[in-house]
Amino acid sequence: MKAIASVMLTILVLACGGEEPPAALPPLAPGAAWFDDWYAVTKLDERSFAIAEPRYDQHNVNYLIAGDTRAVLFDTGPGVRDIRPVVASLTDRPVTAAFSHLHFDHVGGQANFASVASLDHPSIRSRVASDDRFTPTLLQHGATGRPTFRITEWWTPDADVDLGGRVLRVLSVPGHTAESLALYDAESGRLFSGDYLYPGDLFAFVPGSDLAAYRETARRLLAFSASRPDLAIYGAHVPASSVWPRQDRRALERLAAALDQLLADRNRELPWTLAWFEWIPTRRHAFGDGLVILTPIF
Repeated sequence: MKAIASVMLTILVLACGGEEPPAALPPLAPGAAWFDDWYAVTKLDERSFAIAEPRYDQHNVNYLIAGDTRAVLFDTGPGVRDIRPVVASLTDRPVTAAFSHLHFDHVGGQANFASVASLDHPSIRSRVASDDRFTPTLLQHGATGRPTFRITEWWTPDADVDLGGRVLRVLSVPGHTAESLALYDAESGRLFSGDYLYPGDLFAFVPGSDLAAYRETARRLLAFSASRPDLAIYGAHVPASSVWPRQDRRALERLAAALDQLLADRNRELPWTLAWFEWIPTRRHAFGDGLVILTPIF
């Protein structure tokens, strides 16, 4: 079944081109403003920004988090446009590009940055060449034209990254992929969750997805945030350009409960509907309050 899913994912990404859509500009979420005709920026605070790609079909959202001495760009999008001019307009600090995971729509601009950080994970370490250059596998990346870039920093799970007067906690969050990374900003109480959790259909059907790992991560994040009831979660996608990416801790609680149900469903009797992502059929499980999890059809 894994082999079938791998072939289907390859077919999918070959169908997902990088061409820009027609020029009509879609509506934006409140607080967002166009930087040009591709990127839109929302100011989260004086040193934090959401950099969205409203005209991209997956509505990616990347995040710039700056401290006194350096900044982190969390994801670089699909690379349809160069994200560096946007970043340069928002901070004059040296920027390190970190990726939430290796799918094509998150590392498209990684090679444009001299400083690149990665979660210290065996699936990534094992593919690093002697000159520190890294190329993801086809299944890690999910597309042809895989990028090659030099990894200059390795971030250990649960370590702190000092940006100068601001600290980010590195969190390993397997589930969507094995090497998924999230960042927690203690200053603002924000969790930047990548593709682990966002306000849209969650993908648990792609190669590398693991429902048991997904649930274990949810439990760890709930324990981690137990003393943070005002936790704000910012994911890497929105279902439409006009939707705000912010969720709260209740979204994480709903996710954990839904994963409990899915994993308890040994005979696969939970209600579901057939949903297609490009050419890939999936089981669409809707749990209410907008929470949807897509799992393999087989």
